[in-house]
Amino acid sequence: MNDINKPSAPDNLGGLDKFWFIPTDHINNISDVSNGHATVTLLTGKSWFEFYTSKGSLQYSESMKEDEKGTYFDTKLSGFTPKDSEDLQQELQLMRSERFVCVYLDNNDNHKLIGSAEEPLHFVFSFKSGEASASRNGYDISFSRKLRSKAIFISNFS
Repeated sequence: MNDINKPSAPDNLGGLDKFWFIPTDHINNISDVSNGHATVTLLTGKSWFEFYTSKGSLQYSESMKEDEKGTYFDTKLSGFTPKDSEDLQQELQLMRSERFVCVYLDNNDNHKLIGSAEEPLHFVFSFKSGEASASRNGYDISFSRKLRSKAIFISNFS
């Protein structure tokens, strides 16, 4: 064990900037994560998909808990994507049957990997039209799962 010191950077910004997702069957390999960093290799011709969310709506939480099998982390990446459209609705419906791995970029410029091929994330969404024309119209979305390991820093994401 070591001391836990004050962060050296002058800023510690909350929130997330953006995130990407990929179906687990598009992943070739996720490196050994025992050193605290992961490297993800995708299958040839596959790439990450970016998911737009309204500024200030994207967040990630992971809560450490215990069960009969040991420690797990109750994880959830969630946000709001604005405006209903036929194309968006079709994409969200297609995503319901897939399982995913996600990477987020936080406001401190850290990329972190959530999920794995063995423990993929589940996707859900809900739509709200809003009460008035000034109300928010769009989808609350989330990727979640109880995982045996925390989100991990990713070193080769671009």
